[in-house]
Amino acid sequence: MQIDYCPKNIRCDTATCNKMAKVCINTSGHKGSLHLCEDCFLQMLAIMTKMKKELIEIQKETKK
Repeated sequence: MQIDYCPKNIRCDTATCNKMAKVCINTSGHKGSLHLCEDCFLQMLAIMTKMKKELIEIQKETKK
């Protein structure tokens, strides 16, 4: 998986967003790359950070 700045003028892939993409996430999968504007990327990053904290808590509980 790679995260790079978007080299082309591409619209954000989020359904309700119509901004220009700033970040390109290449998963090397058959569905292709994901292009996100800065706001959508920061929202995704916040959600992933929250999920990581929750997963760490779950792992701590299962080790007890």
